[in-house]
Amino acid sequence: MSSQPLIPHIRQLMGAPMIHKSIYYQQPYHQILAVEIKVLLVNALNTLFWSDASAIRRIKAVRDLFKVLKLVNTLPEPTAANTRQPNTHILIGIRDRFFSRLVLQSRQHILRGIVNFAIIIYDTDFYRQFFDVWVDELRASDWKPRGPLQPDHHYWNKEITQEGN
Repeated sequence: MSSQPLIPHIRQLMGAPMIHKSIYYQQPYHQILAVEIKVLLVNALNTLFWSDASAIRRIKAVRDLFKVLKLVNTLPEPTAANTRQPNTHILIGIRDRFFSRLVLQSRQHILRGIVNFAIIIYDTDFYRQFFDVWVDELRASDWKPRGPLQPDHHYWNKEITQEGN
């Protein structure tokens, strides 16, 4: 092999530079995501589910979960132009279709924040591997389609309720 360093050599063989196109690797988004959101989220979940914390600490943890949602909503919404993973782009399409059909306006902002956070994590974090395993398991399973009277017409527009019945 030549004296060329390995990583640039691999990049040359691949025919394209290996750069991160996702804006979530750039500042200030990376700081908000990696330090503020993830730390708050992990600490709050640990307090709520895996500790014998006092009621006061649990209330503070719930407050921190609301802070997480508020911080997530400060990040730009994931789009195909600002993310890098091909499956992230599929998730963005699913998100857009889902919310265009959801009638439940009162919770749409919260749900969209949660979905956007999941999409950002998928795009930037090793947790995408966990999600991919879940998808593989769903494909290999006997996952049942929606049951009768689903989806509930109170939450979805006519297009999706007609598909479900």
